[in-house]
Amino acid sequence: MEVFARKHGLGAEERFDLKLAATEALTNAFKETPEPVEVTVTGGDGAVTVEVVGGGPFSPRRVVLAREAEAESGRGIALMLALLDDVRFERTPNGTRVRLTKRRRAAGSALRLAG
Repeated sequence: MEVFARKHGLGAEERFDLKLAATEALTNAFKETPEPVEVTVTGGDGAVTVEVVGGGPFSPRRVVLAREAEAESGRGIALMLALLDDVRFERTPNGTRVRLTKRRRAAGSALRLAG
């Protein structure tokens, strides 16, 4: 995915964000189902989308509501939402589809912190 994302214009930080979010989505998919998990990566126009389809009845709302403040897991969805430009969860007849999109940041749009 690293080479693919670079080819489609994502910088090092953007590639890292996408890899981390995709890892979280895959971890959730593997936890929810014994069925095979399907991953598709597409790119174009300065954006890369990773789609993870698993056979389990994953519900992002259920995961967030069930997590206790001190829990060691359950932060993946928050990471996905914070790191990516678009995150979509969709129930399908065969399970759950998570679509993650990261877009190339416009030149000069870096975050500046006052200090």
